[in-house]
Parts: sequence; structure tokens; C-alpha cells
Amino acid sequence: MKKNTAALLGGFAIVGLLLTGCTGGGAAGGQSKADACKLINTELTDTTAKLSSAVSGIATDPAAATKSLQDFGTSFAATMDKITNDDIKKPALATKESLTKVVDLLVAAAADPTKADQGALGDSITAFQTDATDLQKTCNS
Repeated sequence: MKKNTAALLGGFAIVGLLLTGCTGGGAAGGQSKADACKLINTELTDTTAKLSSAVSGIATDPAAATKSLQDFGTSFAATMDKITNDDIKKPALATKESLTKVVDLLVAAAADPTKADQGALGDSITAFQTDATDLQKTCNS
């Protein structure tokens, strides 16, 4: 699970850094790409350190890690739901959905490590990283 956790945290860090350079243009009367990407970047910047600490402590304090993961998932989902820009909405929702799967699997693994599905967790982290990369590419296009 350590390998999967490192991949997940690396994904958050990379997406956060890449979104800082978002160059999306303005939108007449609506949310611009730049504003949408800035909102996402702010969420990732504000929560990645907390998430990293929680996930790294999943073996020693699963209850605290689980709460932090769930809080992050809820906060990230709420941020994605604030995205109204047509170009960013689809990849943002895909990223939200794939992150929800990762969080659900990590929470289940923390509750009962003997039943953790490492294959599914690895696949869900890969899907999240793919979706987050697509979101980053859209922000920077």
C-alpha cells in the first residue's frame, strides 16, 4: 500500500504545481478557465499537506487518516461542483469521480487492511492521475 500511497500523493503534488500555470482565457459573463483552474489549484494547495500527513499515518492512526481522507474528498468534491466553465467542468467532474473511488478504497483499507484490494487501489490511483493530468492539460490549453 505504501507504493500506491506514494503514487497518489505524487499525483496531488504534480497536479497542484501544474495548475499554478493555468493560462485559460476569460469568459463573457461566466467563470473563466483561469478562474476555474485557480479555484482547483487553491483547493489542492490548501489540502495536499494535510492529506499527505493523513495518508502517511494510515497505518499508525487509521481513524484520523480516514477522517482526513473523507474530509478531503468532501472538500475536493465541493470545489469541483463550483466549476461552471464549460471547458473545465467535464475533466473536473472526472477527476472528482476518480478521487472519490480512491478515497473510498483507502478508507476501506484503513478499516480492514486484510481485505484491502491492492489491485483496485492501484487502478483507481492510476485513473485519478490520468484524469488529473487531463484536467491539467485542459487548464493549460
